[in-house]
Amino acid sequence: MVVFLIIGLIKSTLAGAKERKNVTSIYTKILMNHFQLLILTANFEFDWPVFVKEFFEIAEPVAEVSQ
Repeated sequence: MVVFLIIGLIKSTLAGAKERKNVTSIYTKILMNHFQLLILTANFEFDWPVFVKEFFEIAEPVAEVSQ
């Protein structure tokens, strides 16, 4: 599933590169930065609630690809 997300983002960025007002790449960068910050936060040794830990586990593969 993560692979399809990444492929979709790449296709969208390449298609939007031809447009004059391309905001897709900006939003993509913001989204990838958000996932990286989530993983950074998840690495802190806090006693996170279960639902927060599950959210971190879901976001981890996407953030690792963006690094």
